Amino acid sequence: MSYHLATESLNLSLGGLVLFILISWIIKLKKYSSLAQSLAYSKTQLEENLLEAQIKIKSLEEELQAAREENKLLETKLKIRQHLLEFQKDNLKQNGLKKLRESSQAAKTCQVILKNYSQDEQGNCTNCIGVKTDVTEPKQAEIQRERFFTLSLDLLCIAGFDGYFKCLNPAWETTLGYSTEELISQPFIELIHPDEREAALTEIERLGRGQLTYHFENRYRTREGTYRWLTLTAVPYVEEGLIYAVAHDITKRKQTEAEIQQTRNFLQTMIDHLPLAVFVKDGKPETFSQIILWNKTCEKIFGISATEAIGSTTFEHFSDSQAEFFYQKDRETFARRMPLEIPEEEADSYSLGKRLLHTVKIPLYDEQDQPQYLLCISEDITERKRAEEALKKSEEQFRLVFQHSPIGIAIATPEGKLVRVNEAFSQMMGFTEAELLKRTCGDLTYPDDLKNEIPLHQKLLAGEIAYYRLEKRYLTKKGQVLYGMLHVGLIRDEQDKPLNLVGQVVDISEKTQAEIALRESEDRLSRIITTISDGLIVVNNQGNIKFINPAGEKLFGRSQEELLEQHFGVPFVDGKTTEIFIRHANQQLIVAEMRVGLIIWEQQKAHLISLRDITERKQIEKALSESEQRLESILNSIEDVVWSTSATTLNLIYLNPATERVYGCSIEQLLAEGNLWFNLVHPDDQALIDAHFKALEDTGHSEYEYRIVRPDGTVRWLYSRSRTIYDPTGKPIRFEGIDSDITERKSFTEQLQYNAYHDPLTSLPNRIFLLEKLEEALKKNQNRENIFFAVLFLDLDDFKVVNDSLGHIVGDQLLIAIAQRLKTSLSVPHTLARFGGDEFTILLEEIQSTDEPLKAAQKIHNDLTQPYDLNGQQVFISTSIGIALSDPSYIHPQEILRDADTAMYQAKRWGKGGYAVFDQQMHLRAVKRLHLEIELRQAIELKEFLLYYQPIVSLSTGYLTGFEALIRWQHPKKGLISPVEFIPIAEETGLIVPMGKWITQQACRQLKLWQEQYNLKNPLQISVNLSSKQLRNSHLIEEIDEILAQTGIDPSSLKLEITESMLMENVDIAMNILIELRKRNIELCLDDFGTGYSSLSYLHRFPVTTVKIDRSFVMQMQPGNSNAEIVHAIITLAHSLEMTVTAEGVETQLQLQQLQWLECEQAQGYFFSKPLPPKEAGTLIQAFPCWK
Repeated sequence: MSYHLATESLNLSLGGLVLFILISWIIKLKKYSSLAQSLAYSKTQLEENLLEAQIKIKSLEEELQAAREENKLLETKLKIRQHLLEFQKDNLKQNGLKKLRESSQAAKTCQVILKNYSQDEQGNCTNCIGVKTDVTEPKQAEIQRERFFTLSLDLLCIAGFDGYFKCLNPAWETTLGYSTEELISQPFIELIHPDEREAALTEIERLGRGQLTYHFENRYRTREGTYRWLTLTAVPYVEEGLIYAVAHDITKRKQTEAEIQQTRNFLQTMIDHLPLAVFVKDGKPETFSQIILWNKTCEKIFGISATEAIGSTTFEHFSDSQAEFFYQKDRETFARRMPLEIPEEEADSYSLGKRLLHTVKIPLYDEQDQPQYLLCISEDITERKRAEEALKKSEEQFRLVFQHSPIGIAIATPEGKLVRVNEAFSQMMGFTEAELLKRTCGDLTYPDDLKNEIPLHQKLLAGEIAYYRLEKRYLTKKGQVLYGMLHVGLIRDEQDKPLNLVGQVVDISEKTQAEIALRESEDRLSRIITTISDGLIVVNNQGNIKFINPAGEKLFGRSQEELLEQHFGVPFVDGKTTEIFIRHANQQLIVAEMRVGLIIWEQQKAHLISLRDITERKQIEKALSESEQRLESILNSIEDVVWSTSATTLNLIYLNPATERVYGCSIEQLLAEGNLWFNLVHPDDQALIDAHFKALEDTGHSEYEYRIVRPDGTVRWLYSRSRTIYDPTGKPIRFEGIDSDITERKSFTEQLQYNAYHDPLTSLPNRIFLLEKLEEALKKNQNRENIFFAVLFLDLDDFKVVNDSLGHIVGDQLLIAIAQRLKTSLSVPHTLARFGGDEFTILLEEIQSTDEPLKAAQKIHNDLTQPYDLNGQQVFISTSIGIALSDPSYIHPQEILRDADTAMYQAKRWGKGGYAVFDQQMHLRAVKRLHLEIELRQAIELKEFLLYYQPIVSLSTGYLTGFEALIRWQHPKKGLISPVEFIPIAEETGLIVPMGKWITQQACRQLKLWQEQYNLKNPLQISVNLSSKQLRNSHLIEEIDEILAQTGIDPSSLKLEITESMLMENVDIAMNILIELRKRNIELCLDDFGTGYSSLSYLHRFPVTTVKIDRSFVMQMQPGNSNAEIVHAIITLAHSLEMTVTAEGVETQLQLQQLQWLECEQAQGYFFSKPLPPKEAGTLIQAFPCWK
């Protein structure tokens, strides 16, 4: 291993490299790991600082190189500029010189100077005055010197001893930023940094004495106020009083030197603070072994200062023998060409006396592989060697004590891994030392004892206790339990961290086992005495109590202290036991059964008395007697039959009095006639009874329902619950049971069953019944050919009108009457069911042709259209019928019902009171409608809707007054969908509510945008259609308030359009909502007037501001026809109620003129404009059209 240095950076990086190498080397020496650890942090920090210094040096070198390149580039640019100037001058002079040169016949070179020459627009010389001069060689040299002075990149100047510049080249202007005039006009001493002016004046005095100045460095102020470092070389011309000087800008070099010096200082400080003696010797042959670096630790160890050491050799400070040894080791290191380690070498210290050093010598070479330096690192290991000797002696003593101790000793890591054990511990556990060192303390511990030791172990590691001691069990190699007394201490390292656990174990197995046996014997006896339920008392021959157990204390209600030495009396028992009465402390009298025996107590004869509390038993016996009496009373009073029979003969043993009421026979008669009880069972259920008695023998219990026929012929239902009674050997001896009369319950259940399948109002079969019948019909139809069935789905037309007008009671009466007529219209095999509400379903079975369902439908129509007399009120009603014929494709009843329902809706669309037969096109239309509904829901989420705006025009002025917002659906695949297709579905599904809110919100936003965008002369109104479901929405008012607040439009700018029929659906609700809207100054328009309910009686009550005439009247209006009269009547009515009128559907000039003549206020239609998207509507507003 050898180290090389780059010669150009040697002076800068020697300190850093020395520091880095010595720390790296020491860390590699595993033998001295403690020293390496102490230096690891220093090495890391040094690496970071060295890297930072190298980066800085590299950066500075790059900056110096960049400066050089910049100077070269500037010099090149100046030369090019000079050449260009010369070239331009030559071009300017060429024309003027041409004639002069042609006229000159001399053979010598001339210099022509042109004066007062001028140029034309193209740059050609027009006229000039020229002077021709002979140019000799001296003159040419002068010109060249002048050119050099001007073009030089160095700062050239001529200054006077009076302190002013006399002549300056352009480089001064470039460097300092001042113009030549500014520089010449002021004393140059004022440009020099104040700190260096005195030195500059001294240097000027030297020049005045005729001495030369070489590389004099000082700082000059620039125009920006900063300073640049310049180095000057000057020559005085004393006779003329002038100084000729050349200066170089060395600012960047100075900055680099300052940073390099800072890095050197840092590295020197790092080396000085290392805990090792670091010194460097010269490796070059002519100055070999001279000391060139000596850190602070060297001064401390050797007692030699850096001033004394640097430049000297070891021969000047150490004895000849030591110095010669050092010198030879230096030679050997360079000869080996690799680091040399000297584990121990002696050195005499001036301050510390003889010291023992551990030294490493590292040779350093230059790029030519020539010896340059010898890096030496020495550690003072004197104290460590002494400590090692002492430790070695101590360890030997410990080893002898550890190995030969009769007590088991083990050393473990803080985690419990065994690292050393003595012979006694190995023998104790039955393992060899090698086997033990593969185990942990926990492996040897009895599992149940770990929980006791772990908390102590944790406290020891945490420093909460100094040691712990406990008895514990160990498991030996043979699996035997060893009892040991364990004492554990903790050894900590220099950082006070846990290093090792030291445990001492004494085998106490024999002593512990003897103590355990004694404790177990005493514990058993104690547990018996204390846990036995009988009271135990020991009394002496004088009758005094000497001992009493807890059960005895409880018996007397007193403590042992209270009872000891109390006189109990000498017991006497006639026989084995006797009963005595004891007075408890709470005065309760206790009955006890007493036994007596003789024992030896405290070496004297005594009596052992056993007392058993039989008070509860006595009470139970009494309670049992009373219970038997109560049971007899209960059995006599309950209504269920309680019976008991012999398990072998089945003869009755017991019957309670309820038997007579249930069976209609006396108990005596049933007990006397053995077969009578069985003969009363219904003949159809006797086999069931036999089976259940057999089950009693097999399983031991049984439950069943059966019937009996009483002597008077009445049939009763009984529910029996019975079980088998066994003797101690498991042999059946009796069957016992309870039979409950469930006749009424059975009747109730049958009624519930009927109700589950029938409609409570009409008593017709219900939906469940019909579905089951349809299921049967489908199965039958699959197995039979040429046999069909059909389903008729009936829905009453306008039944809601009857309910709303005449009330629900009349409505129910009408449904009952319709059900009766339908029954009479159908033959027996067919099934009529009420499907729900005003819907009925008929299943026609075993039909021979498809004409039969049609005839049945026609007959039903004929029957149902007859008037109904309900409480004196004559009512007419019709029904729409959908017919679905059986088909093999039907699998589930719901499928044919679905198709019949679809056909019924088709019949309603064709006109009320008709019927329709299902075909596949209906299904496809229904599926299409379903898909449209799904897509409609998705369209709301995906925001696929947009608004078009149809203009509303004032017929008096012809100008635009507002727009009606009309929704369109921009389908991603189908394109623009008309509201005619999706609005009805939205109404049915309730989607119209969120859709309507969105329309109102978007329309108001658009109106606000137009108001801000255009300077409107007249305010515009936006009309929005309101659906019936929105009108029933309890949050409608809140939503409109929120929209007005968000958009900021005036409420009077919003007009809500409502149809007649919508208002008449619920007059009260509509009225309240309309009033609230008008309170907010929102305009209300009655849309499609004249096409809905006849609401003339209500019209004056509603707070409507505008009536809109339906397009059906306007489009067919001709002068003098009925439609024109209707329009006239509507306008007249509206005006009489102080309402304005808007006509929709205006498409011709004639229609417009008629409306104007009838004084209709506003109109809309294709005559004015079709509905427009927002952008086109905005264009229309901006155009401000007039249709007058």
